[in-house]
Amino acid sequence: MAQVALALLGLGAALALADQASDNSNSQEAASVLAGQVRAQGYSCDKVIEAHVDPSVSLPGLKGWILTCSNATYIVRLRPHMAAEIEPIAP
Repeated sequence: MAQVALALLGLGAALALADQASDNSNSQEAASVLAGQVRAQGYSCDKVIEAHVDPSVSLPGLKGWILTCSNATYIVRLRPHMAAEIEPIAP
């Protein structure tokens, strides 16, 4: 339960940072924060490669991110005050 609470606390920072990720340095920072959220929710992300918003996986009012790690790729949707919605993408 404590792990979920910590993940939700980190989610606020992830949402703020992810919304600001417009240049390359912020994108790398957003990728690191998103990877931290993915790990906090029990998924594996060994080395962060990149993250970008993908309109094809976004929902109304909910940005969809593609997070690429060295060992996996995920669709990540950040929802305020809730755990992130994470979907592994098959290689």
